[in-house]
Amino acid sequence: MRLSSHLDKGIWTLADKSILAAYGILFMLLVVRILPEQEYGNFVLIQNAFLILSHLGVSLGMAPYVKHYHDNPNRLALQSNALLLFAGFFLFIIITLWPARMTLGAWFNSPDFAALFYFVPLLLAASFLKQFTNEMFRASYRIKAICLTDAMLVFSNVIMVGVLIYTHQLDSAFDMLLTTTISYAAASAVGLVLAFRQLEFGFRVERKLMGRMFEFGKYTMGSSVSGIVYERADNFIIAAYLDPAAVALFNAARNFLRVFDFYRQGLSLIAFPAFTRLHAERRAQDLRALYEKGILFSNFLLVPAVLVLILGADFFFKVLLADRYPEGPGILRWFALLGLFVSWHSIGEGLLFGIGESKYPFWTRLIATLASLVLNIVLVKAFGVMGAVCATLVSFGLLAVISTYFVRRHVKFTLGSILRRWHDAVRFVRKLREAKL
Repeated sequence: MRLSSHLDKGIWTLADKSILAAYGILFMLLVVRILPEQEYGNFVLIQNAFLILSHLGVSLGMAPYVKHYHDNPNRLALQSNALLLFAGFFLFIIITLWPARMTLGAWFNSPDFAALFYFVPLLLAASFLKQFTNEMFRASYRIKAICLTDAMLVFSNVIMVGVLIYTHQLDSAFDMLLTTTISYAAASAVGLVLAFRQLEFGFRVERKLMGRMFEFGKYTMGSSVSGIVYERADNFIIAAYLDPAAVALFNAARNFLRVFDFYRQGLSLIAFPAFTRLHAERRAQDLRALYEKGILFSNFLLVPAVLVLILGADFFFKVLLADRYPEGPGILRWFALLGLFVSWHSIGEGLLFGIGESKYPFWTRLIATLASLVLNIVLVKAFGVMGAVCATLVSFGLLAVISTYFVRRHVKFTLGSILRRWHDAVRFVRKLREAKL
């Protein structure tokens, strides 16, 4: 499996994640400096509620679309079934959660949570077409189109928030949520235009295909539920035990880890469909080679990033955040260790989904989720925000270890076989140099 054959997709993936990373790290740090801690905490809670539901909907409806895109010729039925699962989940969950918004606000020690909760269905509606079309682009390897829709999301939000900052009107969670909603609507419009020729017009539900899609989707959604708990539940546990201001501190440090989040998303963007295709073509040796190269090449990038975050923690908080969060550097140093586990989990999970073994990521995430919940409840209560950091490190490390165990059962790699791939890294760099010459 030649990585150079995917160079153009890698370039667009890098461009896409670079845009999102620049927004997530640099621009959002500016917002963190300006918004009062309580307001930033409220924004994070509502944003996380939206992101959780959005991710679950994609996992149930669109992950099966990507999985069956290359082995099902009836694209209209595939699209219709995915649309039904995707939209149906959103309607069901909003109807279920809306009456509970007051109770949720009380649990999270946030009087404003219930008043702002209506932004959750607004954000889901505004982002629906962006999420739907981006997964279509992902299945067909149209990474450039994904980059363009994400660019619209980021740049429109930067412009609107920039105007608010310039006019000294950015002072509440409402301001950030409103601009985010408008930006998602703009990105959805761009996604619809770019996907126009790929869309199948009409609607046809195929029951047998729906059964296969739901069978796959229930595991991917189950895995997502577990993943969301260990990735986002800590915010709600911190809010329940402490307050939104503590959530703001936690996320001020975690914002610097967005570079890992976007790298992980970039891996997933390419890995899942790539492994799916290799498995469908019965290219077992290429599948193993892609996994080994992905692990080695990723760590060439991730380990230096971990060191930068550890060594530069004081500078980042004192200069970029104007020393608003004195406890932040210590939290960031521990948090940075998360980068050591990213490739093992993301590439491993992409391989397992790609070969159709979605039950393994499901059980893996379930185990990590239970560990995360127990650790967060115990450690946040005892040690505050630092307890949540420790819980995240332990649970994510556990996730990476178990994922790697299941991968090794199907792909007989060894640590030595991964390290020997450095020859491929050298050849890859040489080809890049030759291409420039």
